[in-house]
This record gives sequence, C-alpha cells and structure tokens, in this order.
Amino acid sequence: MLPRASCRLLEGVRVLDLTRILAGPFATQLLGDYGADVIKVEHPKGDDTRSWGPPFISLDNTTSACYFTAANRSKRSVSLDLKQSMHMQALHKLLEQSDVLVHNFTPRSIARLGLDYGSLSKAYPQLVYCEITGFGSTGPDANLPGYDLIAASLGGLLHITGQSDGPPTKVGVALTDIATGLFAHGAITAALLERERSGLGQKIEASLLESQLSILANVAVNALQASMPGQRHGNSHPSIVPYQVFPTADGYLSLAATTNAQFLHLCELIDRPELAENKRLYGSNDLRVQHRASLVTELQVALDVRTADTWEKLFRTNNAKFAYGRINNVQEAFALEQAQARDMVQTVVTEAGESIPLPGHAVKFSRTPAVTSRAPPGVGQHTEAVLAEAGVDPTVIQAILKSNNL
Repeated sequence: MLPRASCRLLEGVRVLDLTRILAGPFATQLLGDYGADVIKVEHPKGDDTRSWGPPFISLDNTTSACYFTAANRSKRSVSLDLKQSMHMQALHKLLEQSDVLVHNFTPRSIARLGLDYGSLSKAYPQLVYCEITGFGSTGPDANLPGYDLIAASLGGLLHITGQSDGPPTKVGVALTDIATGLFAHGAITAALLERERSGLGQKIEASLLESQLSILANVAVNALQASMPGQRHGNSHPSIVPYQVFPTADGYLSLAATTNAQFLHLCELIDRPELAENKRLYGSNDLRVQHRASLVTELQVALDVRTADTWEKLFRTNNAKFAYGRINNVQEAFALEQAQARDMVQTVVTEAGESIPLPGHAVKFSRTPAVTSRAPPGVGQHTEAVLAEAGVDPTVIQAILKSNNL
C-alpha cells in the first residue's frame, strides 16, 4: 500500500482497472470515490462506452459519450495496448505498485494475455484479483461474452418484468451490470480487510449471471421452495395489494399500503372508507390479493378525480401512514427537494475547466465522506504521468505515447 496521507476510507490503496463498459467500471468508480487511486487502463481507442452516444460531452478537449461518465469518475486514464510487449511491460510496472487488479475479460482471453490469476499470484501474492465475467470461470458458458441484457434474459429478470398480458420487458437501466459492480466492490473491500490479517491477496469472481440470480430475492425463493416459475405483474406486486401504480387526472402515482392500518388510512384520505370497512373482501392483505381486480378498480376510480400533485399534497398534509410518490422523469427526480437536500447532484470540473454534472454519492459517511476526486478522464489523459510515477523509462514512455497516436 502507498503511505496513508489522509482519513479517506481507501486512501493508500491502488487499483489497476482493466475493465470496460459498466459492471467493472462501476465497481472501481466506487473504490475511487472512497479514496483509492484508480488507474483505468484502456486501449488507445478508449473504453467501448466512449462511443455509446448520443448524447456526447467534451472531456478535456476530447469527445466522449455521456454514458462513459456514469462509471468513470475518480480515476486516471492510461492508454496501453496489451497486445504489444512494450505496453505489457509497462503494465507490470504498474502491477508492482498495485493492491487490486480488476478485469472483465473472458477467462480464455485473460489467460492468453498472461494476466490470469494463476500467473499473477506467483509474482504478486499480495494482489487482490477481481475477475468480472458474464458467467464465471467454470461451466459450459464460461468463455461466452456477457452483456447485461443477456444475463437478465437467462437469469429470469425479463421473464418477470412487463405487463401480465405483454411480452418480456427489459428494465430501463442496466440493473444486472450495476448489481454485479456493487457485489464486486464490496468483495474487494472485504478481501483488502482480510489481507490485513493474512498478508495475502486472493481471487474474487463476480459474474453477471450469478449476480442476477442472487438479486431475484423473493421470486428466487418462491421458485426454489414452492416451484413457482415467476410471472409478470406489470406495475403491481404479486403478494401485496395495493402496491402499484395508479393513474390520476394528469399522471401516475405509486401507492404502497402494506398493512391493515395503512390500508385504512388510504381509504379514509381518498374518501372511500367503506372499502376498508368491507372485511369480507378487503379485511386482510391475503383477501385484498384474492380480490385484487375489484379493489384496484375501486381505487382507480377514486384516484382519477385529482392530479398526482394534489394527492401528494393531501397525503403529506395528513401525515399519511402509507407510502406514496408520483412518477417523475429522470430530470424531475434529480430536481426533487429531497434529492437536492441529500447532495445527489454534484458538479465536477475537468482539468480543461469544463463543468460536468454527475449523480451524487448514494452512501454518506460521518467521518470519511466519499469524494469525487477527479472528473471522468479523457482517453489516456494521464498516461505519461502515471507511467513516470511507476518508474517506466522515459524513452519507453515516449515510445508508448507515439504508438498510441498511430
């Protein structure tokens, strides 16, 4: 580890980030926010997501898709072509000073580069080595390429997403990628803590398919324990009523009344107390599930007479015991007073003086806050500086820079 210079959570930890697209970069971005020195090693052409636009944005006088900025703040960028021996030698100089390596190559591809765990653990026994793949390192699909959509399809998420009478539906954000990144970042920090005791690194495997299966939660145990294959319920919940989206006079409102007391208060505030008083049909949650169709129809008729904003104000004024929230678009979501109060929009400035708004930090720490230490970098923006820090010969650095520009 590097010498500790401040009280940031992972200050002194160096992470060599060989990942691309979303799952891996999201994991390493979190490590960077927590104080680790994250070196993003990317091909001279750049991470795939730099071209996944529109929309596009300027990053230190280079154009990049906004997508790239979602998972690459708090990093420095080094451009290396790992198929060139000179570049690979430079990578090993970086490895000598690294605590963590993260990659998302297939097992076969990483072995072909000589960067598999079996090879590196001999030279760098202290290295925490995290491999993020589509399907893991064993099994018949181990060397297949992995993408969020495919893992979500194979892993059951699309089967349970969408309207009950409609086709399987992709979730609006790459949830499987994000979950994998979260699992990986947590595992890396746990392995670093264990290394404090053992002095040894270890291999961590995180895959899109396994992450997807792990986050199926109640749907997973229903399948395993009750032989229920899962089904689509649209915007409603299979086991709780009411817990869904309702149309109003001008938009949509989500309501969640999960107990009898919450249901009673909902009925009172929408001027339909007789619904809660009907104990034969709606006296308990299981009865409300059984009579879902009739109850939802009654609630829709009641809610359709006012706007979503009017209902929200009414519920807030009367300290509603149930949960509620109108459906916002993404711009409206970040503009919420609560989101603003929790600093969920931050502005970072690139070295070229460009201001970029980004999502804030989801987790707050009382003593050692997460900090966006750097704006998302341009391709290879820090190659010369980082390689010089690692002790790479200046003539070699210039040769690498020249080859990157060819």
